[in-house]
Amino acid sequence: KDAEAFAAKLDAVAKRNETIVAQQEAQRQKFIAAVRAADALRDQRKFAEATKAYEKVITQAGATSAAAEDARWGMRELKMILVCDDGEKLFAAGKYYEARGRLQVAFDFEVACDARDRARKLLPECEMGVRFTEACALVGQEGKGLDAIAALESIVKDETYEGKFRALAEEKLKAIREGWQK
Repeated sequence: KDAEAFAAKLDAVAKRNETIVAQQEAQRQKFIAAVRAADALRDQRKFAEATKAYEKVITQAGATSAAAEDARWGMRELKMILVCDDGEKLFAAGKYYEARGRLQVAFDFEVACDARDRARKLLPECEMGVRFTEACALVGQEGKGLDAIAALESIVKDETYEGKFRALAEEKLKAIREGWQK
């Protein structure tokens, strides 16, 4: 009934809400900065520190906050980096079957990231490593010579592949053919 008193109460509520909104925005910016700092640690390959930083954001920001979701995605990407690194190590060790599984997981990651890009580049080479290994296992087996040749020729004739296993398959085919001519 008193318009001036009512207007004064509305002003007081508005000022209080402005203060609360400013505090919440400052808190949100703090969490965004914390996620970016954790991302930087991840990019520097400081995985233990990055994991702790992400977990801290998730705990402090609240499970349903946008910052917590960003931190969860950062942790997923960190895991993909580790999976891809493991796949690359296995590939370098000549363990193509195991490497293919790890690289496929990174390849299938739903968000574009460095690990997914690395897996996409290495996975075809790994697949050819598996095919080459299987073909070589057929060489020398009783009654499997033609199967081995067919498997090696499939690598050589694959028009989408130009990697090292093409050259290895060509060498192996040449050696098999020379062995048959003797």
